[in-house]
Amino acid sequence: MAYVGLADYQQHQTEVANRLQELNQSITKLVGQVAVLEVTNDDKIRQIVDGCDVRMTAIEVRGNQLISDGAVAQSNVNELKAQTEAMLTQAEANFKALEKRIQDTFKSVDERFAQTQKVFGDADNKIKEVEVEHNNKMSVIYDALEKSSQAKYKELYDKTEVSFQSMQNKVDMMAQMATSSKGPVGGVGGEFSGGPQTQQERIRRQGFLSLKNTVPSKLNDKVSEWKGWKEDTLDFLDTQFEGLGKFLSEIVGKYQETDESLKAEIEKYVSPGGIQYNETDATMIWRALKKLTNGIVQRIVTNVKSENGFAAWKNLCRYFEPQVELQQGAALQLLTGMIKFPAKSPEETRKLMVTYRT
Repeated sequence: MAYVGLADYQQHQTEVANRLQELNQSITKLVGQVAVLEVTNDDKIRQIVDGCDVRMTAIEVRGNQLISDGAVAQSNVNELKAQTEAMLTQAEANFKALEKRIQDTFKSVDERFAQTQKVFGDADNKIKEVEVEHNNKMSVIYDALEKSSQAKYKELYDKTEVSFQSMQNKVDMMAQMATSSKGPVGGVGGEFSGGPQTQQERIRRQGFLSLKNTVPSKLNDKVSEWKGWKEDTLDFLDTQFEGLGKFLSEIVGKYQETDESLKAEIEKYVSPGGIQYNETDATMIWRALKKLTNGIVQRIVTNVKSENGFAAWKNLCRYFEPQVELQQGAALQLLTGMIKFPAKSPEETRKLMVTYRT
């Protein structure tokens, strides 16, 4: 650079000096800023380091806490494992004990079953002995009852025979009187008017309630009266029309079908003596049964259609016979109960018989 003169040089030097001064000021300022920046950076670094130290301390504390918790958890796991093993050991011991108890129980059951079989065997033998003793006692009782029944039957038969002979004599006498006064039987106004008739036909016309001495008492609703009333009624009907009582007892009383089929069965029936029954006989039986019954029993009779006495007798049997069988079963059970209280003398036996009859 070419200077024109000294003044320019000096001016230039002054400018350079000023610029150097400015540069020095700038450098000084920059150094100050650098120093400030260094201080600031140191503070920030220190803050960061301090923050890191705090965080590291917290992390260390947390890590130690986790390690401690892990140790506690491991301890708990070990303790739980020990408890589980102890429980499994105890369960295995309990299972073995239970298995032994079951085996002992089965063994005891087998022993008791064998004892029970022995007891039942002894009881069966005892029952057979008691049955033999009972049969012997019942045989004695039945023999006594049979002898008593035979005696009563003979007595009743003798009385019936005497009554029948007396009635036969009266009938013969009336026939002789009618023959001597009006000529042959069947005259006008006579008892058997309408031409010659058989004795059975005359009895049919007379009805079933003419002989007052043989009329049974009225039957109420008591099952205990059925058997005696049934026998009396059959005897009464049989005396009025020979063979009718047997027909009612053996055929009508045991019939299980409808009334219509019973009617057809009766129409086909012919007795060994050639006797047949008709609607008139059915009506006469119905009227007799109606007068010989009371209460519910009478309603059984009156509920049949067309005054069918045969159907009424069948319904009476179906009403009473099952109840009689139940009572007989109960009576037999009571009678067999006498085995529990064996009598020590014949007198005591008679007392027991009276007790069970009542």
